[in-house]
Amino acid sequence: MSADVSVEKALRLAVISDDVAAFGTLIGQNADLKRLCYGRFPLESLLILYGAKKILRTFRPSTEDYVFVEEYPADYLRFKREAGAALRLYIGGKTVPPDEMALICGMRVPESAFAENGERLNEVYRLRARKNLKKDGSGKYRAPVSRKPDKRQLYTVVCCLITAIIFLGAASGLMGFVATSYGDGSAMAPALVNTADKLTGTISQNPGAHIEITSDFTLNISSDYSLPFSGYIDGGGHTLTMTGDYYLDPFAEAAALGRIDNLTLQYADFHSVYSGSVRRIVLDNDVTLSANSVNGISLTSSFDGAGHTVTVTDFSGKSLFDELNAYIKNVTFDFGKIRSSYTANGGFLANVNNSRIENVTVIASGYMEELSAGTDVYFGGFVYENRGTISSVTASIQLELISDFSINGSQGNSYFSGIAGINSGTVSNAATTEDSFIESTTLDVSGIVSDNSSGAVIENSVNRASISTASASVMWSPNAAGVVLNNYGTVRDCFNYGAVTADSTAEVSESDTSRPAVYLGGIAAQNAASVLRCYNGADLSSTSVGALPFVGGIVGLNTCSAGESAITSCIAHGAIEVNTELETGNFLSGIGGIAGMLQPLGGSKITLTDSFSLMTLNANNSSLSVGGILGSLDSRQGYYGYGFSGDAGECLFAENRGAEFGIAYVLYYDMLGILRLGVYEPGAAPAEEITAKESYWYEE
Repeated sequence: MSADVSVEKALRLAVISDDVAAFGTLIGQNADLKRLCYGRFPLESLLILYGAKKILRTFRPSTEDYVFVEEYPADYLRFKREAGAALRLYIGGKTVPPDEMALICGMRVPESAFAENGERLNEVYRLRARKNLKKDGSGKYRAPVSRKPDKRQLYTVVCCLITAIIFLGAASGLMGFVATSYGDGSAMAPALVNTADKLTGTISQNPGAHIEITSDFTLNISSDYSLPFSGYIDGGGHTLTMTGDYYLDPFAEAAALGRIDNLTLQYADFHSVYSGSVRRIVLDNDVTLSANSVNGISLTSSFDGAGHTVTVTDFSGKSLFDELNAYIKNVTFDFGKIRSSYTANGGFLANVNNSRIENVTVIASGYMEELSAGTDVYFGGFVYENRGTISSVTASIQLELISDFSINGSQGNSYFSGIAGINSGTVSNAATTEDSFIESTTLDVSGIVSDNSSGAVIENSVNRASISTASASVMWSPNAAGVVLNNYGTVRDCFNYGAVTADSTAEVSESDTSRPAVYLGGIAAQNAASVLRCYNGADLSSTSVGALPFVGGIVGLNTCSAGESAITSCIAHGAIEVNTELETGNFLSGIGGIAGMLQPLGGSKITLTDSFSLMTLNANNSSLSVGGILGSLDSRQGYYGYGFSGDAGECLFAENRGAEFGIAYVLYYDMLGILRLGVYEPGAAPAEEITAKESYWYEE
């Protein structure tokens, strides 16, 4: 059985409120819900914990194995208060059986339970009550029995209580009034609150109080509010209307502990809903937010934009949030026209995403300048680093970017991507809009991600933004790609429709022993892992004076230093245009319909299989290595298993194999370091056959 999260939550709420009707309806719809175990708490134990006596009268638990679902922190906190020293018996999330829960909570435990499990129950009771259970004549433990007073004793007790109440009332009328009418703020006697004054007064006198809200009211808080609260609030389903200049969480400390429940705060343009360990912010209107007012805080509450737009003002190059530690969805962040500089890793929305971003749009246009010295700097249209999930998001960006490689003697690289600088999680169904563009000087640029880490995934994502980058630095040459700059993980089912250009105007002497290189790919600039079922439908171009070009319809440079790397089932359309003024000499270059160059290192294996190219390849220099599928192959490491074969499924096809260059040339170094020219002609397929194959995943 796999229970729906909303059903699990509804059942738990029915337990807490002892709602027999709601509980019966849910169980009636799915009898297997009787088997639910919320973390360490089976459903029957949860009923006992919350004292749901009405439900317990009719509830018959399942005898089948438990189905474990997520534990609510609020349940644990309540159990912790009840269990006392007995809590040590349940460390590590050990299950709390109903009989043991009943003993802890002071409810009746059947004698049969003591006959079957007396030693364990005695251990629970001893830790909870600091004494052992009594035994019967046969040496078996007996259930604890509370002594009921006889009539005379009961009369005496009642008289004493009446006398005590009268005495206390005479001694301090106000104290007696507060204690009897509103509670003392303890767990057993929560402070009952129905006005703003009572709420703030209770918190002021007892920041750890247990509070029960009994009605709706208005709470006015100024922007300098700083009253700490770490207690517990049962909102009772009520709403506090917030006024004043305070828009943050007035109960932040307690909310982080999961100790605000069933309460709504209504602000001017949004409302916050508290439910145990979850605080959910929901927009009611479009809002305007100054980036300075957020000041890089971490978002710990789930955020639902409900389709509204957050207009962000005063953006200065620093991420709106430091970390996203909660779900954010259904919202547009419009940064408008910006002009800023930045010196550290960042993203328009956040530095780091640890949770889930879904159905979110980021809009930005203008100018940004990277001014860091001596370090690599990444900037993403959404985040610097994604450690969670980014799904169904859109970047609408029209930006001019500048990074001066020589500033302050800097030797660091600068990277910009439409979605995430570094992806360590999953990016799925991400897209840039057709009117987006990124024009940069001395930056490496990609449409979706800059670095895709080992184990990370980019899937079903589309770049439509036009991308261009250029550099005049001899020490630095630009790289560009439609989807990802450097792939060490998995890229699958991705598309590029945006024209990609990378130019290097730095002059290099013919006698130089090393030369800069430009890596340019429709999908990836450099791939060291897996590129699967991807499509490029855009033109690629590179102009260089002294840099060596490596340009591929799918991948510019495919390298691998350990294990295996692959380009599989990919298709490339469009044209590649390469112009360079420098003869390559003994240096490698590579322009290919699928890959510019394959470079296995250290005994690794690279496969390039079942991929098709209809690209037109144009190069102005006869010294460049150009091939319809592969531009060049560097075998200096002495490994020859590249996945090339005539076997079905591994054969490479090319309708247009390099314009005037004819067959697919392979320029490579042999094991002796001698430069050789090889010919690889695996066969040809008509354009109709290639088109039929690509229709499997082609996106218009």
